[in-house]
Amino acid sequence: MHKKASLWGAFFTLWLLCPVAATAAETVAVRQVVDGDSLQLADGRKIRLVGVNAPEMGRQGRPDQPLALAAKQALKDLLAGRPAHLRFGPDRYDHHGRTLAYVDNASGVSAGEHLLGQGLAVLIAIPPNLDHIGRYRVIEAEARQARRGIWADPYYRPIPANQLGPKDTGFRFVTGTVERVGQSRKYVYFDLSADFAVAISRDNWHYFGGDPKNWKGKRVQVRGWISLWRDKLRVRVGHPAMVEILK
Repeated sequence: MHKKASLWGAFFTLWLLCPVAATAAETVAVRQVVDGDSLQLADGRKIRLVGVNAPEMGRQGRPDQPLALAAKQALKDLLAGRPAHLRFGPDRYDHHGRTLAYVDNASGVSAGEHLLGQGLAVLIAIPPNLDHIGRYRVIEAEARQARRGIWADPYYRPIPANQLGPKDTGFRFVTGTVERVGQSRKYVYFDLSADFAVAISRDNWHYFGGDPKNWKGKRVQVRGWISLWRDKLRVRVGHPAMVEILK
C-alpha cells in the first residue's frame, strides 16, 4: 500500500473529536464466526461488524482472498466460547438483512480494533454509523506503517484507475487523478478515468464540504466496493475516510 499521508481538512479533525455515540451494549452468545467481519449468534441473528472490512472468503467457486482465513481465525480466537457485547449505531441493518454492530469480547476488547491492529481488516466509513472512526483510523495507520497483514501483501496494492477492467469489481483500493467533476440530482462524481468514477451521495456531501469542483486535479486513493453501472465502473463512498488525498 502507499505510505503517503492523507491531507485531511480541519472539518474532519473537528468531526473526529465529536463521534456519534453508539447505544448501550447487549450481551449475546456467539454460535459461529462466519468470516473476518461477520458472525452468527446463538439466537440466529447474523452480525456484520461496523467500521471494518476483512478479506473475503471464497464463494461460488472463487478462492479465498489472501489472509481471509487468518482474519476469520483472529475473530474466532477473540470471541469463541465467551459472551460478547453488541453496541449499535443509527442504522441497525445492512442491505443483506444482517444486524450492524460494534462487537467487544467479554474482556472489553473491540473486535474492530483487534482486526485493524493486526492488519487483518481495513477501515470503512458508511454514514450514519460513524462511531469510533477516529480511533479506527489511528489504529489502521499504525498497522499500515508497520506493514502488518494486508499492508504487506501485494494482492492489496492500489490499482490505477486506468488499469481497471469490467471484471475488477468488489472491494478494492484505487488510485488516480480527478479528471472531471460531475454532478447530478443525487450524486457528485469524480471521474478518475474514462471508465471509472467515484460517486458521493449529495446526502453525504456535507462530510466533505466545500465546492466539489475544488477536487479537480487532485490525486486520490479511494477504497470501497466497485460495481458496474451503465457500462462504467464506479465506487460509491459516503465519507472522507474512504478517500485519501495523496501528496
